[in-house]
Amino acid sequence: PRYISRTVKGTAAIADEKLVELVEEVTGGEHDGNDITFGALLDRWLKHATVIKDLSPTTTREYKRLIEKNIKPVLGQVPLRQIDGGVLDDFYVSLMSPERGLSAASVKRCHSAIAAATKQAVKWKLIKGQDPAMAATAPTVRTKAKEIPTVQQVQALIRKAEKDDPDMAAFIALAAVTGARRGELCGLRWGDVDDELGTLTIERSYAVVGGEHIIKPTKTHGVRCIALGDFGTDALR
Repeated sequence: PRYISRTVKGTAAIADEKLVELVEEVTGGEHDGNDITFGALLDRWLKHATVIKDLSPTTTREYKRLIEKNIKPVLGQVPLRQIDGGVLDDFYVSLMSPERGLSAASVKRCHSAIAAATKQAVKWKLIKGQDPAMAATAPTVRTKAKEIPTVQQVQALIRKAEKDDPDMAAFIALAAVTGARRGELCGLRWGDVDDELGTLTIERSYAVVGGEHIIKPTKTHGVRCIALGDFGTDALR
């Protein structure tokens, strides 16, 4: 059995009123789940999000990795009711300590998973009041300017690849022309090419998850039609 109590400072009449309110809360199910651990919430949320939000296998794998490797070892056994903004902020600082050495970007991904889980917990009425993740501060991620290769560098890379692996040379050329992701390039089929219009349709991605080779939708779940131009068309030919 679980016991829920509330201390009242005042008269017996006020205590009786609060008792009635507390009984209504308990019978209404508002205190269900108060003993759930934070790790149990994360597991329940990930299972729910994978199905309801139709997360891709790679996204699910990354969330699971963050939870099992970084979050659960520290917060997994902490009761959900004890999680607040201060606890989360201290957790983020510990992750970025020299002992753990996680980058700001990695810690921010942990925060994103935690925030999604606690937001859902509020909807499930497992958390009363403010969402603890809203009271926490995710680390600032400073982006570095990307070094973009020049046209001459890309052409030299393609010429070098053609000597050893013509297929790889074609992939590099397509990557340069289309800006497609690696998984999208590996998921291409000849039926995606329109020779007459000189276009390429990207509508799927290829991935390896847990040793299993899968075909899945693109990261944005969208379909793109891209003009290849003479360079891209020649590379495919």
